[in-house]
Amino acid sequence: MARESGVLLVEDHPLMRQGIRSLIGDTAELRVVAEASSLAEARKLIATNKKIALVLLDLSLPDGSGLDLIRELREGESPLPIVVLTMHNEGPYLSNAISLGADGYVVKDMAPERLIQTIRAALAGEKCFFTSKVDQPLSSSPSLKGEALSAREEMVRELLVEGNSLTDIAEQLALSVKTVFTYRARLLKKLGFKNNAELIKNYVKRQF
Repeated sequence: MARESGVLLVEDHPLMRQGIRSLIGDTAELRVVAEASSLAEARKLIATNKKIALVLLDLSLPDGSGLDLIRELREGESPLPIVVLTMHNEGPYLSNAISLGADGYVVKDMAPERLIQTIRAALAGEKCFFTSKVDQPLSSSPSLKGEALSAREEMVRELLVEGNSLTDIAEQLALSVKTVFTYRARLLKKLGFKNNAELIKNYVKRQF
């Protein structure tokens, strides 16, 4: 029998926790070993519970944003994989999560199997990001040319796929349009695409 991987579930709604616990419990290799309804509880559990192999994290919590916990863990060089499970489908939330070091991102209205897929990917050292607008993984694995996208390039790619203009992206990321243009050029070169249309088509077609 395969060894179980322990999940810390950070979610403030009891009914949601119950549903997620049941979903994860249906797998052979995953188990919720600890639960927290706040950032404070999560911090204590991460510091004391050695069975935790992955953090499954909501962004909206009573005592702050889950993004703060991602930042703290990565600044502390924690190796724990972090998967965000949230109601926020907007580009900036995903972009911030990626930038801070999240390994996965799933919107709560996605199919349940997407969550399990993302957790498994994160535990395997891979990155997998799902949004409702584009129902397929926006992975940050190495590109076709063998070069991994930077965190900023990942953010620009996600926003481009969602249909944002360069001006919109510049405003959301607090950058100049010229800087966003440079990031776009770099990521297109790394991924082997000629333009935005090829980039978007590549991700959309994976739905079928």
